[in-house]
Amino acid sequence: MKRNENLRRGFLFPVVAVLSLFATLLSPIQSAFAAANPTVSNVSPNRGSTLGGTSITITGTGFSGTITVTVGGASATNPLVVNTTTATATTPAGTAGAQNVVLTRTSDNKSGTGTGLFTYGYSVTYDANSATSGTVPVDSTIYNASQTVTVLGNTGTLARTNFVFAN
Repeated sequence: MKRNENLRRGFLFPVVAVLSLFATLLSPIQSAFAAANPTVSNVSPNRGSTLGGTSITITGTGFSGTITVTVGGASATNPLVVNTTTATATTPAGTAGAQNVVLTRTSDNKSGTGTGLFTYGYSVTYDANSATSGTVPVDSTIYNASQTVTVLGNTGTLARTNFVFAN
């Protein structure tokens, strides 16, 4: 019995040593194939309303699977990977100014940040004031806080029946 025990010990030591050596040699190879963090290099368009709702296209590297996107720390809606270098999302409401865009792969929780790549500004919304025909003018400009806004005229030909404008 003692002889068999010594044989097993003598046999196991080289096997353990070989496995340990194999694991040591394999570690750098595994690291080389581990997924790198995604990168975020561009956002288009790079400006949108503080009200949110801007459809953005994010470009970078390492996009795959299911993702989350935040703009200025708030969650964007409808994040979608188009391919390994392109993703889309819709901006949430945000604070005026330049904001970071962060894309996170949910499979491994790795993320990439585009610093200051999206700027929130102010938009002008026109009210139809009970108009009965015509369309409301659309001003798609995103304004900065100190920027002068020029109000559009009645470019949408709004009209209201039985209403007379006073001079």
